[in-house]
Amino acid sequence: MANQAAQTAYGPMVVAATEQYYPERQRLVHDELALRFLPSGLRAAVKLTRWSPLRSLLFHLAERSAPGTWGGVLCRKRYIDDKLHEALGTGIQAVVNLGAGLDTRAYRLAATGTLPVFEVDLPENIAYKKAVLQKLYRSIPAHVTLVPLDFDCQDLESAL
Repeated sequence: MANQAAQTAYGPMVVAATEQYYPERQRLVHDELALRFLPSGLRAAVKLTRWSPLRSLLFHLAERSAPGTWGGVLCRKRYIDDKLHEALGTGIQAVVNLGAGLDTRAYRLAATGTLPVFEVDLPENIAYKKAVLQKLYRSIPAHVTLVPLDFDCQDLESAL
């Protein structure tokens, strides 16, 4: 991805994918798809974190670079998952994920399979996600609409 803003989608997925190598009872986020949404180089690097000393090293390097970001990413993902689960019981009719990045929520939470989900992000991220989804599922799941949009020069109404 040439756009620097678009590249910020990778960091949270690296954190979520690495989280999957912690024992299940210690995880904040359960995202069996996270690793599969990463490009091959990052996927290979994350696979090395199966070894706990490398996982700890990655965590400590991240904390030194941007204190609190690692836990913040996981807490945000968990909070949104929990709030979405709560909302699903209230009769919501659609989910709109602004700045969706590589988020996997629409594919890993079974309850969203019956709701329309609109994932809005930069065109580069949407193109990448579309390619990943076609590789994983052979098509974009029917309940999902990928919406390429650059908020710097477009508005949501024009993208739909």
